[in-house]
Amino acid sequence: MQIAARQTRLVRVPDLGTYQQAIAALARDGGVREARRRAVIVPTTAAARQLRRTLEASADGAAFVLPHLVTRDGWYALMHGGVQGAPPLVDAFEREIMLYAAALEARDAGIVPPFGIRARIVAGMLRFYDELRRRDCDLLKFERRIKEELSKDVDDRGAERVARQTAFLAEAFRRYERKLMARGVLDEHTLAVRIRAEGSPACAHVVVTVGDQTAEPGGLWPSDYRLLAEAPGIERIDLIATDRVLAAGLFDELQKQLPGFDDTRKDERPKTEDASLPTLIVPPPAPGDREAPGARSRSGAKRAPRGDELSGVQGTPPLNVWMHRDREEELYATVRGVRRLADADGVLRARAGIVFQRPLPYLYLARRAFEGARVPYLASDALPLAAEPYAAAVDLVLEYVWSNASRAATAALLRSPAFRFEDEAGRLGPADVTEFEQHVLSLRVPGEPESYRAIAGAPPPANPRHVKRQARAARVAAIAERCWTSLGAVANPGAAVGARVDALIAFLQAHEAPPPSEAEPRERHLRARAAILSAIGAIGRAADLHALTLSTDELTATIRRWIEEQTFAPRRGDGGVELVDATAARYGRFDHLRVLGLVESDWPVRPARNVFYGRYLLDKLDWPDEQKRLALAYAAFKDLVCLPASTLALSAFHLDDDAIVGLSPYIDAVSDAGLPRDIDRALAGAETMHFPWEALVARPALTGALEGEAAAWAAQRVERGDLSGDRYRGQTGAFEPGAYSVSALETYLRCPFRYFASKVLKLPEERDDEPGMTPQERGHFLHDVVRQFYASWDASPGGPVTGETLDAALARFRDVAEAALASLPPADRAQERTLLLGSAASPGLAERLLYFEMQLPGRAARRILEERAEGEFEFTGDQGTRTIALHAVADRIDVLEGDGLRVVDYKLGRVPDKDIALQLPVYGLCQSRALSEPGGVTRSLTAAAYFSFNHRYEPKVYEGADVETLLEDGQARLVQAVDAIERGEFPARPHDPRECTWCAYPSICRKEYAGDE
Repeated sequence: MQIAARQTRLVRVPDLGTYQQAIAALARDGGVREARRRAVIVPTTAAARQLRRTLEASADGAAFVLPHLVTRDGWYALMHGGVQGAPPLVDAFEREIMLYAAALEARDAGIVPPFGIRARIVAGMLRFYDELRRRDCDLLKFERRIKEELSKDVDDRGAERVARQTAFLAEAFRRYERKLMARGVLDEHTLAVRIRAEGSPACAHVVVTVGDQTAEPGGLWPSDYRLLAEAPGIERIDLIATDRVLAAGLFDELQKQLPGFDDTRKDERPKTEDASLPTLIVPPPAPGDREAPGARSRSGAKRAPRGDELSGVQGTPPLNVWMHRDREEELYATVRGVRRLADADGVLRARAGIVFQRPLPYLYLARRAFEGARVPYLASDALPLAAEPYAAAVDLVLEYVWSNASRAATAALLRSPAFRFEDEAGRLGPADVTEFEQHVLSLRVPGEPESYRAIAGAPPPANPRHVKRQARAARVAAIAERCWTSLGAVANPGAAVGARVDALIAFLQAHEAPPPSEAEPRERHLRARAAILSAIGAIGRAADLHALTLSTDELTATIRRWIEEQTFAPRRGDGGVELVDATAARYGRFDHLRVLGLVESDWPVRPARNVFYGRYLLDKLDWPDEQKRLALAYAAFKDLVCLPASTLALSAFHLDDDAIVGLSPYIDAVSDAGLPRDIDRALAGAETMHFPWEALVARPALTGALEGEAAAWAAQRVERGDLSGDRYRGQTGAFEPGAYSVSALETYLRCPFRYFASKVLKLPEERDDEPGMTPQERGHFLHDVVRQFYASWDASPGGPVTGETLDAALARFRDVAEAALASLPPADRAQERTLLLGSAASPGLAERLLYFEMQLPGRAARRILEERAEGEFEFTGDQGTRTIALHAVADRIDVLEGDGLRVVDYKLGRVPDKDIALQLPVYGLCQSRALSEPGGVTRSLTAAAYFSFNHRYEPKVYEGADVETLLEDGQARLVQAVDAIERGEFPARPHDPRECTWCAYPSICRKEYAGDE
């Protein structure tokens, strides 16, 4: 490294307060000319905003010119602007497309990688290439070091795979560099080479406030230090760092990268600055716990505790951390604590900062928490662009194209409020789309453009009652077919990517719904829309520029990945509580600081895993030591908790996505910092309400504390009167006795409300958007196949299935099944054939059913299939005998040799729980009375069995004493169910709460009441 003549100085500071003062002094040094040629490098744009506010506050109203507050990427862009005649910088879209094309060319040249080339892999390749170059590792060094290491394991299959991968990556990177040169544009690495050769007058003084990239994501790489040392035109470099971070490893790195710097120290702090440590606000000890020494009340004297005093009582969380259930409760508690800082007029005049390591969970929750409590807040971090509603709308279109206009994707697109679809009859409505979807399902045709074209042109049905419904379905089908005509070019892999992208953008613009009318949502929608359309257009232009062809899968995956990778910074007010990440917080000034999420999954940050090489091989490429990274992050956290402020509070939680998480090891850093402590006995204002939902759950509800829509909704709810009566717990009043089906009574035992929705309200079931037969359709089909088989077998040769007749029975079942399968649509035929006849991996229904038949107790003289028993029957319950009208259809009744009966019931899924099973005992009792001969043989149930069509569930067989118990318990349950129905009791009370996940009536069920019974 050739170091040019310049002044290079390290400025050591003891803490972040002095750190900010040192930055401010260097930023204001000199006049306007010097400021305009000075760059202060910060890790993120959020950190730049915090530093700007700190610099403005430290000026005490005096006018001064701010230097360039830039991130690492911003510094490169600033330097590029000063290079005379420099070619333009290539944008990120073209870089990735360029590498995508280079990778495909390398594969076509015979250097085949051990993985498929797709959008996410290419993005990973680009990140790996950038890191190689930023660590000053060229392609020759990369290949040589990996090959040298792999040559030690010549017979290892894994080593051979890694060698092929290395050869492919190196070739793809070389072709990328040649494409870059041929295009005449610069990327970060070629720009650095040019600046080192020619210099850039745009930046004479560089103030580095970040550490090594090992310590923080926005830090500098070895190539950046090389640029600082060698670039002509840079006259002065100031590196600012705290003692803790330098001692953790940054000082050694600086000596390696910039040898010969001046080591200076800044200890003094202006008299106006308070140099005291923040007071750590801690929760009171739990009842029965000892109070840790060193803590004091509001009026007590401060004393710094020892480290062992901060760990709390054995078996309890440390007393210096506020514990909560999850992130949401943690943020709500923090908002309560912030509200207590407001003055008598409710105005928060102090600067309060909420610090987190992972912004996204908290930024998603912040709007509801802060706006609900009427606390203004300012968020500087960006959100994923994919979280914007317009991104979801684009994804619907991509899914429509990718799935070849499947039924589910078509219905989701046409139903979306983000789009408008119209014809001569007006705008399409959700009810029209639902009618169309049900029509496609009923026809059992595949959802694709040809099917929609056929539905749109079908003649009117013969039944006049179906004319209107088919007309609605035909109208929607015509619109769906026109959508495919507009988007067909997007799915054409032979067309240029630019033309396909243009067709996509044209469709989005032609059918998009009007933006929101409110100012803030409208502005946010338009910004997100512009960002997404700009990205899609850039992908198309870059692909055409490099003659890249993409399949439909590759194009949709590339667009989706780019949207997911982009961030979007919504404007979140101009003041109030500041939500900042840990990196940006060290540049801000706060009176009160709250650090959230101190759990092991957040602190320390876990680095992204390299998808190409393991840790051992990366060490050969000069990747940093993990222990060094952890030490630097630990030191940075120590600095953070000592940031000058009046108070500091730390919080953590127990559950993250319903998984238990442990506390962060960084909590020990608080003990080492020696902070004074103050016990907060007010429990963060638990006696005061801060959120609308707190007023709603109060008894009585405090509707006067609500405003806007919440107040209007609460007023309507209060007008309904007392909600504690039986009518709000599933009680409808007495019902007239009627005839019941046994399966319906089992439904009541599973969940009374499901019975009410199906049998009383007669609501249709909500169908899932899944291809293939519905469970109900499959059940009818399988029952019919089994019935036809036994009818055919009983006709000839008849009798039981034995080992000698098993092969003949299997052949007969196969013939019956094939005849039934021929009536199914082709899309369903293969799946149902596997279910019936099995495959090489598992036996089919035929084998399992016949082996089950051979193991049943008793010998059948004849079989009665789907026997119907209707009328009034007597059943014995807890209160005696009562008569109940039933209509029951038994799947199969076997008349056994002698005077016995055997009932067999088929199930599509699991065998019923013994606490709700009715069908076997009721069918047995009804059929034994129906089949008994007057004055002759009295038949009784001697065996019963459940058989599941699903191979995951074993059959259940009852015989002997179990049959008596089955009959006794079944009668009691039957009588109890009928009595409850006739009393009008239909609460949402599932027998098994897991069944709620596949219930057919989720949108109308008040299952939140289930636990209140």
